[in-house]
This record gives sequence, structure tokens and C-alpha cells, in this order.
Amino acid sequence: VKLINEDIDTHIESTTAPLIRVRVIFNSCYAFVAELVDQIEASMSPGEESALNGEDTVSTWSYVQSLVSTPWPWGDWTQRRFSLKSALGLGLATLWVSIPLLRENIAHPNSVWPGLTVASVTLGTTGAAFQKCIDRLWGTLIAAAVSLIVGTFVSLGEIAKILAVGAFTFVAIFFRNPKRPYAYNYAATSLGSILYGSFDINLGIDDYVPNRITLIFVGIVTFLVVEVLLFPRSSRTIMQAKSIQFFEDTEQFLTEARKIIESIPLLYRHDSSDVTQRDVEVLLVEDPLWMLRQGQKEMTHLADGLCSASEVAKMTMSEVSAELEPGISEPDLGLAATLNAEGYRYLLREQKKCLAQFPILISSIQSLMGYYSNLEREDPVRSLHWPMILSGILSKSIYQLCACCDGLRAVFP
Repeated sequence: VKLINEDIDTHIESTTAPLIRVRVIFNSCYAFVAELVDQIEASMSPGEESALNGEDTVSTWSYVQSLVSTPWPWGDWTQRRFSLKSALGLGLATLWVSIPLLRENIAHPNSVWPGLTVASVTLGTTGAAFQKCIDRLWGTLIAAAVSLIVGTFVSLGEIAKILAVGAFTFVAIFFRNPKRPYAYNYAATSLGSILYGSFDINLGIDDYVPNRITLIFVGIVTFLVVEVLLFPRSSRTIMQAKSIQFFEDTEQFLTEARKIIESIPLLYRHDSSDVTQRDVEVLLVEDPLWMLRQGQKEMTHLADGLCSASEVAKMTMSEVSAELEPGISEPDLGLAATLNAEGYRYLLREQKKCLAQFPILISSIQSLMGYYSNLEREDPVRSLHWPMILSGILSKSIYQLCACCDGLRAVFP
């Protein structure tokens, strides 16, 4: 009888354990999918959600009303600066059209090219604008050289022009640099305008090319005077400052997280709560992640300060990303140290990886809050001191960030 009972017990253990593991895996996968669906629905805009549900999108009249009620952006210095420098640059460029002396003696018959150049190269950041100026000048010079070669060695019939423009456009677009395509695109379009533009105004290519190069150069110089002297703005300086600012924002985020974590042990299930210990046990059998999911759903209001600190860091990171490439391409003119482009790109990648951990930490803290809020005061789990361990890890991270920020401030005071 004893041997029979042992065989039965062994058989029960061998079949029960795999079933428990399968159930736990199923519940975990189900909880993960449910959280993923909730996150997708929370990130969808009202228009996307209504379109997904087959509902009508926002009416045109509602869109117009929202557009009219939008606050006037005069308080945005970046937008105000961009508008002012664009207006002033184009105003100076129109002098080549409006003043007869400049129009007839120098700019004729292409007096509009300085204005077109200023309008084309005006961008929000100094580095990006300078890079586009260089690309436009290079594209003009390359197209001018090719047009002079075509005019010298090829009979300028209509078929020869078409073949020359087609072949050069193919070569320019095929070999263009994806990171800086403007010079190649502009060279491809400039060849046709030089060949046919000189023909339409009864000028030889030898006379048309120097005039075009001169006026485009005038437009670039006009823009750079307005950009550098009248409305100076350094993407390089902003990028350096925002790189340090991100670490400071991360330090503030971790400090806020540590404060919340240190208050978690004070949470417990009240006796007056509708959920009893028996209910908790039943819910855990049905869903092993119930207590954690409960925290993610019901403890969001306790982590508002943490979410706000995360949004501040995210905004700083978006500003760093926008200023990185313009800051790298910004000319130093021998007055500042050359930036280590690869070093800053690597720093930006690491900061993005760091920022990606913020939602995970917020979700973990909310889950831990939900877990402790459903524990009794004397529950043995509290002796593990999970919040204190996590708080110690965050304290060490904050100390390392402080040291990192001090070192960066020493390099970039």
C-alpha cells in the first residue's frame, strides 16, 4: 500500500508542476498583451481612435475653430526670431530689384536671384542654414562648370541641350549623398536653368554664368550678415547646454522617484477595504500579476510628479536631437573648439537609451505601490525591504549623475 501511495504522489507531482508552469506562462502572456493594448489605446489621438472605430473624423468647422483659438505665438522667441530674420533678409535682397543702380548695372537681367537665394537658405538654426548655403554655392559652381563645358565642346542645339541635361541629372541624382542631397539636387536643376535661361534672355553662357554665380553669392552673404550679426544664435552652444541639462533633468527625475519609493512601505491594505485577504488569494490564483496591474491602473495619481519630471527630460532630449546636426555643421571660424561629432552622436544615443528606461521605472514603481497597498501591515514580504533596496540603487545613480554633471560643467562652463 505504501508503494502504491508513493507512486500516486509522484505521479500527481509530475503532472501538477507542468500545469502550474503552463498556467503562469499563459497568465503572464495575457497580462503583457493586455498592457500592450492599453498602452496603444492611451497613445492614440482622438482622431485615430474614432477612425479605428469607424466613426467620422473631426469636421472642418471644428478644425477651423481650434485653429482660430490657437494662442498667438509671439511669446515663442524661436518663431519670432525666424520670422524677423526672414523678413529682414528678403527686404535687403529686394534692393537688387528696387534700386535702379543695382538692378541695371550689376544684377540685370537676374536681379531676383539674391532674393531667391535668401528665401531658399533661410532655416531655423545657424548650422543648418550655413550648411545649405555651402551646398547651394557648390551646386551652382558645379552646374556652371558643366554648362561651360557643354557650351565649349558641344553644339548647342535643342537635342544636345536635352541630352546634356538628362545625362547630368541622372549622374547627379544617382551619386548624391543621402545626408546632404541639396547640393546634388540644386546642381541638377541649375544646369537646365543656365542653358535655357541664357538662351531666353539672349546672353551667351560665358556672360550668364558669372552673373548667376555673383548674384547667388550676394544672396548668401546677405543672409549670413543677417544670421550671424543681427540675429546670432549658436546651435553648438545650445546643444552643449542641453546635453548637460538632460543629465540634470534625469537627476531630478531619479530624486523624485526615490522620494516616492521611500513612501511605499507606508502603504497597506486597510481593514475597511472591500478587498479581503481571501479575495486577494483568489485573485492571485486567477491572475498572478493582479496586484501589479492594480498598481499600474490605480496609482497613477501618486506618480504625477514623476511623470512631469519625465516629460521635462523628454522635451530636453527633443531639443538636443534637433540641434545636434546643425551644431556639428556650424562654422567655428577659429573662435571655438571643434566639436567631436562622433562623440556627441554617441552621447545622444546613450541619452536616448536612458530616456527609454523612464517609462519602465514609472511602471515598476506604480506596480510596487499597488503590490504594497494590498499587503497587510505584518505581511512577511515586507521584511524583504524591496523599496529600500531600490531607493539605494537610485541614490547611487543620482550620485554618479552629479559627478558627471560637475565634470561636464568643468569642460563647458
